[in-house]
Amino acid sequence: MSTDNVAKPLVLYLDMNVWVELAVGSLRGKQRWEYVRARLQDAVDRGRITIPLSGANYLELWHRSSEESREDIGKLMRDLSQYKTISSTFEVRRQEVRNYISRFFGFDIRKISGIDLVGYGASHAFGSPYGRFRFVESLASKDGSVKEGSQVEPPEIWKSLVPEGLKWEWLQLVGTQDVLDNAGVDRTPEHRFGSIYKSEEIGLRKRLQQDPKMRSRLKDLVVMQEIQSLLEDINEICGELERDPHALFLRQNEGLTLQQAMHVFVDSLPSSNTWATLRMLKHRDFTHPWDQHDWTDLSFLSVALPYCDAVITEKRWAHLFKVSGLIKKYKTTVGSRIDDLERILEDTD
Repeated sequence: MSTDNVAKPLVLYLDMNVWVELAVGSLRGKQRWEYVRARLQDAVDRGRITIPLSGANYLELWHRSSEESREDIGKLMRDLSQYKTISSTFEVRRQEVRNYISRFFGFDIRKISGIDLVGYGASHAFGSPYGRFRFVESLASKDGSVKEGSQVEPPEIWKSLVPEGLKWEWLQLVGTQDVLDNAGVDRTPEHRFGSIYKSEEIGLRKRLQQDPKMRSRLKDLVVMQEIQSLLEDINEICGELERDPHALFLRQNEGLTLQQAMHVFVDSLPSSNTWATLRMLKHRDFTHPWDQHDWTDLSFLSVALPYCDAVITEKRWAHLFKVSGLIKKYKTTVGSRIDDLERILEDTD
């Protein structure tokens, strides 16, 4: 039987602050939140809505020191997501680069859609058989003076674990106090990466404040940095296809300067374009502070915005999505309040 005409579920992404509000509000008996929670569960059970978790949701839940709090929020996340997850940022960006390069050189591509990025479990969310767990020789310092050690094989006890099943997924999402209290476990790795990222962005802002010419070239600078972050993937994929990567940017015969070709490249990659646009907007307004959590937010919202049908996030990000034109470009419903969730539910009835 053909399923071509079967309606696909609406893919809804909830930022961590929304999960917390929804869990706390319904547990405290706030009728409006109880109603929204019940409606969301019904829509999920009927296949009208899919609410995938991202790596950010996993990472941020472990910030909560209270095991009871983690479990309360984790139960909600488990029930509404059914452990469905969205692909990691790095996997999505790599696929976007592959699609762009393949199309540029005349190869067939398969367009990425939001529902295509939805898989199952922490392993899918992090692009690793061990999910959120990474094993390295040493941890990077928060100030960036000490770099992260090389990746190593997991201990024998981990090799004996079967990375599947509901207990495994619950461990990934909520953890256990024994695991979180273990001296060898870094429960907040994005704090280290976030601190380094914040320091780098503050350094860039200081240079922008001191140099008007640099401010006028901010968009070029952000685009160049995006391409630098993708160079390894660009070179590797071009190598696989036996094509010259320089051809992607040296396009004078098409009337494009190097800078214009670089902008075309980044603008064509939805997650990369989203990340670059948000960075640029934050740097244009010196009153927008850089926060430790911005690295995590930018990383996962840059995938959620262009690929999910609807995103409910913090007010500051919802505002930037709107003024940037990204909502219009990717035709995504974006909100930050319970009213926005209620409107989405009405549209799926």
